[in-house]
Amino acid sequence: MALDEHLQVSVTRLGGDAILSNQVVAASDLVASLKSTVEAVLGRSVSSLVSPCGKRLACAASIGASGLKDGDSVTAVIFDIQPQIARTPWGETAELKADGSVVTWGWPDENARDDAVRDQLAGGVHSIYTTASAFAALKCDGSVVTWGSADAGGRSEHVAELLASEVHSICSTRAAFAALRCDGCVVSWGCSYAGGNSDQVKDLLAAGVQMIQSTRAAFAALKLDGSVVTWGDASECHASETVREELSSGVRGIFSTATAFAALKVDGAVVTWGYRGGGGNSDTVREQLAGGVQRIFSTIAAFAALKADGSVITWGHIYGSDSRSVHEELAARVLCVHSNDEAFAAIRSDGSVVTWGSADAGGNSDAVQAQLTHDVQTIYSTRAAFAALMGSGAVVTWGSPYHGGDSSSVNDQLSDGVQSLCATEASYTAFKADGSAVFWGHVEDSNTSALLLPLRLDPLPTGRTESVASSLTISALGLDRRRPTWGSEVSSPGPRVSERTPGHFFFMGGSPVAQRSRLGQSLFHEMVQVA
Repeated sequence: MALDEHLQVSVTRLGGDAILSNQVVAASDLVASLKSTVEAVLGRSVSSLVSPCGKRLACAASIGASGLKDGDSVTAVIFDIQPQIARTPWGETAELKADGSVVTWGWPDENARDDAVRDQLAGGVHSIYTTASAFAALKCDGSVVTWGSADAGGRSEHVAELLASEVHSICSTRAAFAALRCDGCVVSWGCSYAGGNSDQVKDLLAAGVQMIQSTRAAFAALKLDGSVVTWGDASECHASETVREELSSGVRGIFSTATAFAALKVDGAVVTWGYRGGGGNSDTVREQLAGGVQRIFSTIAAFAALKADGSVITWGHIYGSDSRSVHEELAARVLCVHSNDEAFAAIRSDGSVVTWGSADAGGNSDAVQAQLTHDVQTIYSTRAAFAALMGSGAVVTWGSPYHGGDSSSVNDQLSDGVQSLCATEASYTAFKADGSAVFWGHVEDSNTSALLLPLRLDPLPTGRTESVASSLTISALGLDRRRPTWGSEVSSPGPRVSERTPGHFFFMGGSPVAQRSRLGQSLFHEMVQVA
């Protein structure tokens, strides 16, 4: 293509909404120039532009050299930077600020500090991830920065070239990271026994991966062809010959507890593998899981499958695996299921709530059941408590008082007007229509307590309040850049529904916190679609 040649290019959002239509550009123009034009139209920064074939366009390259043709439509990838706090069980903490910079504190081991990468953390960071003693920062340009314990993924020099660009998302176990690149390739590093070494399956992970799921010591990757690839701790990722055959095709989603996986197939059947005591063995409910399953949820040791007929099937070991006490209520008319570490809560079609699992974590809601008989809109969870948002704008809480299950001190402020909630590991913040925010629960770290105090927010024009850093919800980090993983606590602002879909966790001092993510979809899918 001649450098003086002109062509027309359109730019859309991931969802297909047009940003620029038939924009005239010169073949000699840099991609950076087109990106700047898009940013000027949007009034916000753009992470990258993606070609019709799913390739990230290098800003330093010319339009012509990038292979774009007249009439092509490219996709603008836009990511909001939301403040986060990530913390290991040992107190090492990293805070992502709204300006994209990261600050750290609490490192007892001087060799694990972030000194060597501090300049790279000064800006441009989109999200942070953690294992039990290391961190990984994913930057807006697709590069990855790591620090912390070398044994847990803090050193990534041997894969530095693959992490220099084009990384789309990161997943973690307790001691290893796995990065999914935009080309569908997976890069892993960290402790070998926890999934840091994927050499045995590297050919299968070289392309075509659409999402990664993890337990505390193993990874499972779902490929575009519907097959599943596993690596890491044998007790958690090993699948029998029969199961491996079932995982060779037709899988549309992967879910996990702390030590086991469950795959949801296109035909609605469920396949499980991993540690038997963590939900890896579903023989007792095999017939019920042969078809008709729509979604899967999990605690740290149990799964719950929601079927198309509105029934719920559970299996695993304790923490919600035994639902016989509420069998009749779960036999039909269940709309959705929510969970925390040790208990489940289901919303039925009449707006009532059914709970089971560990009583101390909210599996027993007798104390507030009279308030949960109707009008429940959604449920939010911390590690061991639930909060129901009612249609009237009131909030009802139950579960561990230490984790936000007791809101009696602010009940008068939660009786009406609440529009959304944010949940952290052990606390809640409710955002009200008048612009105020109400906080309750427990904050351990003095560095974050100041951020979690109630504050006044300016109402948006619609009357809805914007979720800012008055509350730090645990973020879902993954293919949507926010899929939960088996690292440590990761927090960010914004409302979250406590569905464990597909059931990733944060490993925090021996107990994980599961979070929400998408089922059967991924941003990778969206990025490779031709606009």
